[in-house]
Amino acid sequence: MVLMNDRCRADSQCVALTTDGAAITNQPLCHACVNLLQERYDELPEILRVLPAWKAGMRGESGEAKVSKSKGEPPLPINVGVLDVIDMIQGILEDIGSLRISDLARHENGVGRALRAGWAWKQADRIIGISRARTRRFSPCQECGQRSLGQYAGETKIHCANCGFSQTLEEYSAHIITVRKS
Repeated sequence: MVLMNDRCRADSQCVALTTDGAAITNQPLCHACVNLLQERYDELPEILRVLPAWKAGMRGESGEAKVSKSKGEPPLPINVGVLDVIDMIQGILEDIGSLRISDLARHENGVGRALRAGWAWKQADRIIGISRARTRRFSPCQECGQRSLGQYAGETKIHCANCGFSQTLEEYSAHIITVRKS
């Protein structure tokens, strides 16, 4: 029986999420979540440098400012949502500093602070589009048995978000045929 304390505290946001729930781990965050959050935290200074280019009204679907037909006040000339994300990222960078996500997660309220860094990255992604699409594969991983296989758009390999195992499409296809036969 798996206790709730044995699960990654990222809960439904766990990178290695399976049909059973968040990854099983003896740490506050699973290895996959720590790695992803660290990657995203490490990107925040560069994102902070780039974000100001989007604060000048690039809000519409066409990349132009939205036009309001109401007779009220004209829209703001800047996108305040971008300013909010800039402020959030600055606060996170000041709060976490040079601390590694794996170390931060062990501090009191550290998991929440680490997840906040990931959430800020997602907010920036919604503005500037930096993420890659990932297609989930539902066959269990051959190494760890978890259903956390996936493939990023443009890649020729399939990776397990839980244990890091990777395989080619041909190897995955052969594995599927073997699974179906059994």
